[in-house]
Amino acid sequence: DFWIFYLSFKGNYTNIKAINKTWKKLFEYALKKELLSDDTIIVGEILDDNEICDTIHCRYNAGIIIENSDFLKTEGLFNTKKIASQTYAKFIHKGNYEHSENTYDLIYSRWLTDVKLEFADKPILEFYVNDEENTAVDDLITEIYIPIL
Repeated sequence: DFWIFYLSFKGNYTNIKAINKTWKKLFEYALKKELLSDDTIIVGEILDDNEICDTIHCRYNAGIIIENSDFLKTEGLFNTKKIASQTYAKFIHKGNYEHSENTYDLIYSRWLTDVKLEFADKPILEFYVNDEENTAVDDLITEIYIPIL
């Protein structure tokens, strides 16, 4: 289990501009509250499948991992939550975040059907190993965790 401090985005996952705006607001607030350090782990939580859910209602949480939520009061749209332990299949996407859809296509259309795993009805997690400020776009690494039974 781990705790995240997050800001939610609701809408189409292809609306990268709005998602980036959500991340910017989260980082500005977290910096003001002194929640960021060189060791901060950045995580995205994908709550809905845009193939099933109406895309305007898809939910995405931009978050950072925190030790616990006891010291932090939520304000406005910023929240904390506990991510429960779960079994995942882990994948690596290398390159621009905006092209991760290609990796997801491979996961859903080929890999999961080949190994015959069953999805768990839990959010997908994305851990952003490096960032665009310090890394060339082609070298960005995203760890994708697909919940399985």
